[in-house]
Amino acid sequence: MTDTDEVLFAEAGSRWWPVWLAPGFAAVGLISDAMIGDGMPVFVWLVAAVVVGAVVALIVYAARRHTSVELTAHMLRLGEEEVDLDEIVHVMPEPDPGRGKHDPREPWESARSLGGLSVVPRGRNGIGVRMRSGALRQAWAKDDRGLRAQLEPLISARRRARKGPRRKDVGGRPGGETT
Repeated sequence: MTDTDEVLFAEAGSRWWPVWLAPGFAAVGLISDAMIGDGMPVFVWLVAAVVVGAVVALIVYAARRHTSVELTAHMLRLGEEEVDLDEIVHVMPEPDPGRGKHDPREPWESARSLGGLSVVPRGRNGIGVRMRSGALRQAWAKDDRGLRAQLEPLISARRRARKGPRRKDVGGRPGGETT
């Protein structure tokens, strides 16, 4: 991505606020112990807050790295994978929302996901895309409709640009042939 590319869609993957839950719970535990009396030493509560906070911070960091989404006019980044939009040739239609549990799924719904992951991450919804190679893949986001709304016009415009301008018929025959 270049510095001049405007971000059209972004999802962070996770927020940092859960990291603050560990010190918060430790503070509640410390206050409860002080009110009841004869509880665990303050040092134990501090160590628990630091250790649990560090583990949660590691989980949040991994989630932000592997499940974040960013779309610009030239690139789609899903997790750690950047896909040039020229590699995507078609965005598949959304599946029928009225289909039953046992109705057949769309072929793209079982395709491998983009983003360096083999499946769509939990809590995200897939968007079927056809790659230049012909392979079906899944882009994904929590706000899949928001990503789709930004991605479809970009891919359609690129597809029209690749086809080039249409030749006008001259003399009623294709290709401008005249009799």
